[in-house]
Parts: sequence; C-alpha cells; structure tokens
Amino acid sequence: TYTAYTCDLSSGQIIDVDSLINDVAKTDSAARTAFKTLIEKDRLNFYTNVYERFDLTRATKYISADGVTYMFNPGTLASVSKGVIEVTVPMS
Repeated sequence: TYTAYTCDLSSGQIIDVDSLINDVAKTDSAARTAFKTLIEKDRLNFYTNVYERFDLTRATKYISADGVTYMFNPGTLASVSKGVIEVTVPMS
C-alpha cells in the first residue's frame, strides 16, 4: 500500500492537498479524463471491470512541481505487477 503526504516544511504538519488546489472539481475532472485516456491506450493491461473499480476518492493525491499527482495502489485498477497507476494534472 502506498500513501502520499504533502507537508508544510516550516511546521512539519501534514497539509490536506485539496486546500492547496484552487478548483478541486476541475482538477479532479482533469484527472478522471487523464485516467480514462491512460486506460484506453493500454486497455488489455487493466481489469475488465476497471471503470466499476475506478473511484477517484480511493486515489491518493500529492503536489509536485508538475501539478497534482493522483495514484492508485497496485491491484486496484490493474494487476499488482503493473505497480502504482498514476497521472499528473496541472494545478487549477
């Protein structure tokens, strides 16, 4: 199981990623689209019921220089051997 945290380096406190995103709904929508594109490009490597399993609330998010990265643990959307399934979308 993988978990990501975003921390305030001054205080050492864990920050809720959503509090750093200007428009969470827009960013989540972009992530859904990015995951759908990723799945469609490599359909044979995902579970046949991947869209039934897909629930963005089960993804862990973290902030990086590239944007917001959403990741699903191994075995959630595809075989454990595929590892973590993730996409990064620009911050909105």
